[in-house]
Amino acid sequence: MRREAVVIWLNRAALACAGLIVLALGTLWWLDRTHPAEAPRWDPARFANLVRPAGPAGALWLVAVNPDCPHCRARLADLERHGVAEGAALAVLLVDTPHRPDAVESSPAIGAGVWWDSSGVWRWRWRRRAYGEVLVFDASGRLERVTPPTGDPGSPATRGSDASPLRAPSKGGEVR
Repeated sequence: MRREAVVIWLNRAALACAGLIVLALGTLWWLDRTHPAEAPRWDPARFANLVRPAGPAGALWLVAVNPDCPHCRARLADLERHGVAEGAALAVLLVDTPHRPDAVESSPAIGAGVWWDSSGVWRWRWRRRAYGEVLVFDASGRLERVTPPTGDPGSPATRGSDASPLRAPSKGGEVR
């Protein structure tokens, strides 16, 4: 009889712990979703420039890339191959990268430069989560639209190879 009481007590304790974990996760999710997001606006002063823009600022297609993500690099390669809308320039925003990349190779297709989100604006202020999404800004920096990673931002295709000239950082923080 004593052993059964211990088993029942342990089962109840495990159920209570599971309930507390679910409650804590629900609370964290709710806090994250109810925290107000800042409307995305392109302001180059908020980001560290790694590769200078090729020309004057105009309409901008900003693709969020995590250098460790093969899908991100494939999305970027696809955008480079197919180009962006006429009058716009492609830019890369390196996100969720804790250390500044030492060297980044770029391509002529990335005319608006490569930027590093050193302070987490993309994730924590704009509340963005999807790698490979394209944020389209007008010449004044106002957000016009956001295209999801699998969507078609205006190019003929969104699938591509992992042939982007943007190299992923190695484990030591160097860009390969």
